Amino acid sequence: MGIGHSVVGYNDVPQGAFAGSIYPGEDAAWVSVNGNWTPEPCVGPANNSDRNCNDSPNVEVFGSQEAAVGDAVCRYGRTTNGPHCGVIQAKNQTVIFNGTDTVQHETQTSACAEPGDSGGPFIWNDGNGQAEGQGTLTGGTGNCTSGGTMYFYPLNISLSDFSLTLLTAQPPPPPQSCPASSGTDQGTASTVRWNLTAAPGGASWKVNGDGVDPFLAYSGQYGTASVNGGCLSGHAVANWLQGVCSAQWSVTASVSCKPGPPQ
Repeated sequence: MGIGHSVVGYNDVPQGAFAGSIYPGEDAAWVSVNGNWTPEPCVGPANNSDRNCNDSPNVEVFGSQEAAVGDAVCRYGRTTNGPHCGVIQAKNQTVIFNGTDTVQHETQTSACAEPGDSGGPFIWNDGNGQAEGQGTLTGGTGNCTSGGTMYFYPLNISLSDFSLTLLTAQPPPPPQSCPASSGTDQGTASTVRWNLTAAPGGASWKVNGDGVDPFLAYSGQYGTASVNGGCLSGHAVANWLQGVCSAQWSVTASVSCKPGPPQ
């Protein structure tokens, strides 16, 4: 399709027009969408009317890290919906389509496709539970009944061709870490302030004092504190505990993390 050629979306609503196109030699193009459409960082079956990226079977795309030969990739398309998966068999292939059209830089896969699926996206699971965009289907041989060989044009080359940036989903928060602070201190000072580095809502902490009689038990937003020690009194504020005492004291502080989110 040439620059300026109008296109419609999956529901036949006008979507925009081609703003760039290179074929043959390469197989890259992009569409500048109109006000009817808001680009979303996910892919899914063409027959799925739910376009919310957070809803299954749609898959959020977090980047365009390139898969290696032997990695599994999955493809979506207008005719066969998908996902249809296979493995990357070779890269940087020069392939002739339609008998005369030579296209370079193609990636060969065993993922099936059928007429009408051209232009559909390929994705790869990077091993961390995140989908990475790989490219768009150019064509090949075979079908989804008997199998075959299909080729896609690498996404990162297309982005470079047109100086574009891929719209990506927000990565999930990192696994919860434990910023532990622990130790023991002793003295006769009238005030002790023990700094605890527990992140609010992310870890729990406790303070224990050695003494004769139980004196203080505290439970709050940032954890729990229990102090045993005659004249030792105190209170927890934010992420520290302050105590006042006129005799000897001994305080042990430690931080322990709550279980993090499932991975």
